[in-house]
Amino acid sequence: MAHADEDECELVSRLELTMGEGDDKIDAYLVKAMKNNNGSAILLLTDVFGFNNNDTRDFAYRLSCFGYNVLVPDLCQGIPWSKDRPKSEYEDWRAGHPSERVEKAISTAARWLKEEIATAGTPKKLGLLGFCFGGGRVLEVLARDTEQLFATAVSFYPTRFEEAVAETIYVPILLIAGEKDDLCPSEKVQSVARQIKGSKAHIYPDRGHAFAHHPSSDDDEDAEKAFAAMKAWFYEKLVSCS
Repeated sequence: MAHADEDECELVSRLELTMGEGDDKIDAYLVKAMKNNNGSAILLLTDVFGFNNNDTRDFAYRLSCFGYNVLVPDLCQGIPWSKDRPKSEYEDWRAGHPSERVEKAISTAARWLKEEIATAGTPKKLGLLGFCFGGGRVLEVLARDTEQLFATAVSFYPTRFEEAVAETIYVPILLIAGEKDDLCPSEKVQSVARQIKGSKAHIYPDRGHAFAHHPSSDDDEDAEKAFAAMKAWFYEKLVSCS
């Protein structure tokens, strides 16, 4: 994958953090633009491979190179899924990460990010980003965001969500998926986008699951297009409108 200008990226800081207290304590990874910080912050909800995954951290780094502060919480609580494990164990692994605990981790990270941005004097400039498992959680977070903390979101090939969540989402979102993704039917993604005012769905022909952040060599061109679409969306909704 192509990368942002390396000179810009020389002034991006990377921090390992622990936030929250007691049972709500979680680890997180923060990538912060230093040279060209635009004051906006994005909460990135990962796929099942967790916040230590190299592809996910590289994606967060690339986004930060364009001026954003990107926080990646550990939704898997130190026990991510591994490609080395038999698929037959997957549902048991998922059961070990109940939705209530994941929601708490997201809430802890969101509160921390809100306070961080408030300290910097740039309120209401929060975006939400998610891949796969995290993409589905993006929709659920927005559906219950009564405080209107997030101004917009980008959800890549969301999984395990109900279309009904669209009924209570009031901010524009960009949904990105592959036409040949068995885990995220493109028709479902397009239906959600139609129900939310100002939202869009980008469907990439001949692409499967995770093509944008875990791309094969064949996926590279569309992965770059998807990254550019996400970047343009966040700039329009978080930066240029402020």
